Amino acid sequence: ELEAVLFSPLKRAERTALTLFGDEDGEGDFRASAGKFWLPVRALKEVRMKEWAQSSACCSKSVLQQRVLSFIRFLRVLPFGTLALVGHSRFFTTMLAMLECDLSLRNANIWRMSLVEGGDAGLRVATKELVARPSGQPCDEPPPKAPP
Repeated sequence: ELEAVLFSPLKRAERTALTLFGDEDGEGDFRASAGKFWLPVRALKEVRMKEWAQSSACCSKSVLQQRVLSFIRFLRVLPFGTLALVGHSRFFTTMLAMLECDLSLRNANIWRMSLVEGGDAGLRVATKELVARPSGQPCDEPPPKAPP
């Protein structure tokens, strides 16, 4: 049972979270489900301007990596056993690399993962499963790996 939904504060991420994990409101829209903890988290926003500038000018991702590491530390202290994260692929791709998971994400794919203690970031991905993807592609066909 899903206990919490954390999402980027950008409207499209909030809308995705409500559509996937919320309840229908009877008027053709969705609302946060009762009994689940819902929280917009600024750390889940897309790549920020200074992160983009650093990546473009210096070929470095240290600012983004520090934000991701702080978020991983935040995840470790949450009291929830099962939660959903809704955000943006660059953030999640960076996070997964720090969690020792080699996976290139596509927009609108839904993955189920379990995390365990360990690794340099304090957590690592133990299992992963592609649950759903848009456009009717079969779930047993993984997306292509990111280019090196």
